[in-house]
Amino acid sequence: MKEKIILIVVGGLSILIALSHMIGLLELVPWLEHRIPVFTLLVVGVVAEYLAFENKKKLDSIERLVRDGEAKIIRSLNGVEVRYFEHVSQVYEYAHKRMLEAKNSIDDLTWGDADHFETPDHRQAHEEYIRDIAEISSKKNFRYREVMTFPNIERLRRAEAMITNNKAKGYQLKYYEIPPQGMPPLMEFLLIDSEEVIFAFYKWPYSPTSIQFHLAVKHPDIVKLLEDYYTAVWENPNAKKLKVDDQVNGAALEEIKDLFKPRETIKDKNTP
Repeated sequence: MKEKIILIVVGGLSILIALSHMIGLLELVPWLEHRIPVFTLLVVGVVAEYLAFENKKKLDSIERLVRDGEAKIIRSLNGVEVRYFEHVSQVYEYAHKRMLEAKNSIDDLTWGDADHFETPDHRQAHEEYIRDIAEISSKKNFRYREVMTFPNIERLRRAEAMITNNKAKGYQLKYYEIPPQGMPPLMEFLLIDSEEVIFAFYKWPYSPTSIQFHLAVKHPDIVKLLEDYYTAVWENPNAKKLKVDDQVNGAALEEIKDLFKPRETIKDKNTP
């Protein structure tokens, strides 16, 4: 409103000066007669100054909005870090590093189809990952939780080695009785110290693993979501215990072993 009043006053003065000059009124006053260009320049200067001032205010306002918006974005992304891995070996390399750096806990989803190794280096990296689990789980006051399914005997052997390892006191394991046939792709991931999630595998054997994405993400909201999901998976009544709080469920382990024995052997075992 104030800006409109200023423009109306300046515009009115400009019109008054122009009309007075046209009808000869200014010539009646000798003092004004020779200062018409000065008055005209003054009016133009006032208008120019006003426009410059207003544009500066608008520019300052735009700059402030941009700056505040940038600050809000930075605040919302505080601590965010996303790493993309082009190859599975890079995932294992990074997971190895972060697992050894972990201070309090790791939650591990190792379910779905059997482990797939594209190269000997891939297999070696997987074996190092398993050794990392045993080493980390032996640290004092460290909790390593893992959820598995058992699509093959190799994964079962790995589970048995871990739950019977007396040094790996912090290791806990639950499993789901999900038949491999007709099972949908299940995403595997690691949660490190409730601050980072490393997404691993989800496509094999449904499509080539070489084209799947591998990411490590540090974002409080994303990590919180995956933590909540993992808790739901862990606490679900269908998640059966193999080792929790230093208690190994030997009977469940034997039942799983029986699933991989030839049918004749199971029949003989049950025959009186």
